[in-house]
Amino acid sequence: MSKTFDVSATLPASGEAARPTDAAGGRLPAAARLGTVELVVSDLERSIRFYEEQLGLHAHARDRDRVDLTAAPDGGSEPLLALVERPDARPSGSFANLFHVALKTPSRDELALTYRRILDAGGSLAYAIDHWPHSSIYIDDPDGSTVELLVDKPAEAWGVLQEEIDLYYRSPPPPALDLDALAAAAQPAGGAYAPARGATRWSVNHVHFDTAVADYERARDFYVPALGFELNAEHLAWRVLFGRVGSYHHHVAVNAWRKLDRRPDAGLELAGIRRWSLILPDQADVDATASRLRQHGFAVASLDDGAIESSDPAGITVRVGRDA
Repeated sequence: MSKTFDVSATLPASGEAARPTDAAGGRLPAAARLGTVELVVSDLERSIRFYEEQLGLHAHARDRDRVDLTAAPDGGSEPLLALVERPDARPSGSFANLFHVALKTPSRDELALTYRRILDAGGSLAYAIDHWPHSSIYIDDPDGSTVELLVDKPAEAWGVLQEEIDLYYRSPPPPALDLDALAAAAQPAGGAYAPARGATRWSVNHVHFDTAVADYERARDFYVPALGFELNAEHLAWRVLFGRVGSYHHHVAVNAWRKLDRRPDAGLELAGIRRWSLILPDQADVDATASRLRQHGFAVASLDDGAIESSDPAGITVRVGRDA
């Protein structure tokens, strides 16, 4: 189930790319990172098979309706994803949801091995893109949630993200990744995929959300001045923004390309994003983030372990906690 990119009906009559500027208030610390992303699935067993067989992840901490997925076979690494089963979950359809969650691999060889595994398991990609800062393949899970698997290019090759955004949205599509070359780079000895399976250096790289057109400006308020990401690139005509911490290219992105509805408050379970997490160095950083969110008018729930939760205008929830 690939994403649709027909957005002409939602675009303004005119508009130029916005240049990112510093917003007032505090920023997330440069050491902030993304943690476990929770996804709702309709069939847990089916989803476990997909993530193990095609992506090489490992199921751990299995409960009746939940499982953690790690890169390490012994479960020693922090979960990348957590799957939560809701048998009546429906595809997101016209509701705001996850556009994709990105998992970073440490090398092009490992990305190549993962691509070969997907093919050998009978899977297929949704699409593949050779972005300026990174090379990516995208695959949809059985419920239609898209997972991006990427490898960064050297930092000196990243260029200015705003320039890529300007070029991409002026004349799409971006260049496709050479999949033949990627497949040729994967030459596992005896058919074994040991370098890719159990790669503890995999990490959650960024989250990218689809939101409602009417919520775009308020979503910008949530992710930039309130949550504290730096606005690294934005295109107002296409209603898309990219936020980061430190000097990285991006950790969060938001689209409002399509005429989507806000997520239902209750009574309708959607497959896709349930919650994502942001890990900060210490409790003072968590408390400062809570203060910024409240100052910008967003509700904040305090949890027993000192973490907080808040939701963007579309109802997508983030858990902000401190490093263990």
